[in-house]
Amino acid sequence: MKKTTLFLITLMGIFSTQILAQTPQKGIAGFQPYIGDWYSVPDSAMLAQFPEAKDMIGFRFEWMDPHQNMLRYYEGIPNGDLDKMILGNLVAENPRTGDVEFLGYQTVNGYLFKGTFEWLEDDKGFVRLYDVYYPHSTTFSRPADSLKGMIRYRDVCHLLGKDTLECTVERLTDGVWMPWGKGKPFQMVRKAAPPRPIPQWVLDQWAMHTEGTGVWIADNSAYQSAQEPYDAYGMAWEWGLGKKSLKGRLFCMKEGKDVGTVWQFLTYWDPHTQALQMVQIGSDGTLGQGKMTRQEDGSTKSREKFISPSGGAFESGHHTWFDEVGMHTQSYNIVNGEWSKRRYYVWKRQEEAKLEVPEVYRQMAWLIGEWKSSMKEGSSARMTFSWSENQRMIYYQNGFTREGNPEQLESEGIITYHGTKDQIVFMNTYLRKTTHLISEGTYSFKANGEIHREFTCHYKAGDALPWSDGAKAPAGGKSIEFKQIWTPIDDNSFQGDFFWKKEGKWERPIKEMKEKKPIWQRI
Repeated sequence: MKKTTLFLITLMGIFSTQILAQTPQKGIAGFQPYIGDWYSVPDSAMLAQFPEAKDMIGFRFEWMDPHQNMLRYYEGIPNGDLDKMILGNLVAENPRTGDVEFLGYQTVNGYLFKGTFEWLEDDKGFVRLYDVYYPHSTTFSRPADSLKGMIRYRDVCHLLGKDTLECTVERLTDGVWMPWGKGKPFQMVRKAAPPRPIPQWVLDQWAMHTEGTGVWIADNSAYQSAQEPYDAYGMAWEWGLGKKSLKGRLFCMKEGKDVGTVWQFLTYWDPHTQALQMVQIGSDGTLGQGKMTRQEDGSTKSREKFISPSGGAFESGHHTWFDEVGMHTQSYNIVNGEWSKRRYYVWKRQEEAKLEVPEVYRQMAWLIGEWKSSMKEGSSARMTFSWSENQRMIYYQNGFTREGNPEQLESEGIITYHGTKDQIVFMNTYLRKTTHLISEGTYSFKANGEIHREFTCHYKAGDALPWSDGAKAPAGGKSIEFKQIWTPIDDNSFQGDFFWKKEGKWERPIKEMKEKKPIWQRI
């Protein structure tokens, strides 16, 4: 019997011959107290024999459907990596007998497990009775076992506390249940899964896909035909929400133009399976799903199964790697597990066309980008300046994150050049539902490097006025003048100051700014 199987059975515990009373049949609902991950508690002797027992999930019980009619049951998951699990089982209740039956497969050596679960008295644990079927090549220590090709085991797991199981295992030998192993119980402790952040190699790969324009072009002349008239293909990649996933599309090109998308992609890290998963949907509704694995040389391989609305199905794979030339992809057909090469492409990143900044925006261009300023603990402010098409206008947006809550947008607007005034002017609309506030003003640039942002806020009658002890705008509304002074510190930061005009004089409405002016950093 191979080492992994010895470990699996040792993991179950060391044995007891105690006969235990069982409760009346409860069916698969009896699993509810055991749902979750149960980690092995190996002693020094166990670790010496099986180092992989450290941080090993001994049992994992999880419902497969919301109605709790079927269960997945895994054994021996090192570091929560399902790809390396020792045994996977499906558990269901037999509708004829009411027995809770399971069928499992030992993924390393191909052993088949088949048996039943029964519940101990007063919800204090369970008994698992099962047969293990071995391949013909297995060498047995007992001739009787060799003839049958099967050994029967019985595991008894006591629930010592809400989150502690103590397991023992017996083996049926000549009709008698005999302890297996070194004769002492083995414990499992249920605990929450450890943090499972997205691996850095995944984030690095996504960053390479999205760098610059995120658009990659591959020449298709080697495969071009009357049925496939496209001279090139393109892939466009962008970050998903919070930079925690990758979105993309594959499009066809003729004479340098995008003539239509044929696939959309979503790649994400699944914290449950600890695997990089991908989903793609074709323009005809074909769905592909699979996962991507990292190779020793840093490249990746993906394997996906596809099914079309018409019922057709196929499997394909890709090998992807990057070098100084670009991104290389080799595609494969997969039939009966055999990989056969299909197409090879070299994808080159499409560089963004560099537009010369219009002279009227030359000084304003320094602000293009995203800026952030920390406020009191857990709060921050953000401003974004971005070009419109052909750099003829600038979009502005600002928002606040308060006390750790999600960011709320405060205002959006446009910044543009006013030809007759020969000034950079702007208008913002404030986005809160409770206000009708807009602001309009100008940007000016001083010889000492300061940027002055002077503007007037217009408050509708009844709108709350700022820093006014709850006062509201009178009939006809009210306009208030403000000024911000931004003093550059270096290429990526500036210091801000803020004033309003009160009785004809510029004053700071936020007194704290006199002693501590906010610092804005380019993100």
